[in-house]
Amino acid sequence: MKNKNIILHIGLHKCGSTTLQQNFLNMNNKDYKFFYKYNKLQNYLKFPNNKIKKEIQREINETKEPNIIISNEGAFGHQANGFVDVNNRLKILDDLFNKPKYIIFFREPSALIYSFYNFSLKKGITTNFVDYTSTNINLLNKRINLNNSMGTNYKVYNYNIIFNDYLKICNRVLFLEFEEFFINKSKKEYDKFYNFIGKNLNFITIKKYNKSIKNLIYIPFYKNYFLLNFFKSFFSISIIRWYLNIFNIKYWDVISFFIYLFNIFNKNEIVKSVDQFNQKHLQEIMNYHQDNYLLFKKRINLIIKSLE
Repeated sequence: MKNKNIILHIGLHKCGSTTLQQNFLNMNNKDYKFFYKYNKLQNYLKFPNNKIKKEIQREINETKEPNIIISNEGAFGHQANGFVDVNNRLKILDDLFNKPKYIIFFREPSALIYSFYNFSLKKGITTNFVDYTSTNINLLNKRINLNNSMGTNYKVYNYNIIFNDYLKICNRVLFLEFEEFFINKSKKEYDKFYNFIGKNLNFITIKKYNKSIKNLIYIPFYKNYFLLNFFKSFFSISIIRWYLNIFNIKYWDVISFFIYLFNIFNKNEIVKSVDQFNQKHLQEIMNYHQDNYLLFKKRINLIIKSLE
């Protein structure tokens, strides 16, 4: 992989990855090659073997462009197994791509976890927020077949621990804060991003993808309602989905509408109860991570100053 500037965007989940990837896909620059959702890489990280390794390295070597960006937010690791293998994944990636550069987006842990929970509701889970985030860590670490609907334990989001090995190679890693980059649209964060990639590509447009759908957070409290289960089954029928697609109506938007009607019927008592329940737990998560999150951001700022 001589003369290749390889940059891996590896996560985290729920930190604007789809927005970033869509803009990379729209990028038109003869000096850059973009690999999106590189399945071979995911397979290799799960089951490292020489066959896949040679295939990936051959594809990289045959790429004409000198700058290669590979974006796969699952490459860093997964909350469903408590990020137990992140250090080993780094060793595999460093070996595979001969010590590439890394881009990692992070965000305040409670906000990230709640976003992941909303995403998992769209995948069909009916677990309440507390149970979703309170899986025994020893059980997490033993999970093998992972998916994005699995819960986690909120305590695993200590960035000082899971990012520790990346902090040791800080000259090759760019940490970007989700809130500053995508919400506040910080020029400072943009400049860091462009400088790290090597050129002002001027392609970033802030459009939100994979939005959370209002009212789905009430599903765990309606999961035994006959009508809700009937509507979920009915609108899951292929021909019904086909008609919905014709009118550009999303399945989960329909379900959200019926939950909205249920809430009105219940005089919004469920809404008050669920919101208080979730907000209380969100505050617990925020309080738990407050000190370690501030410490992590302080460490990043010190690293940036040392590299200037």
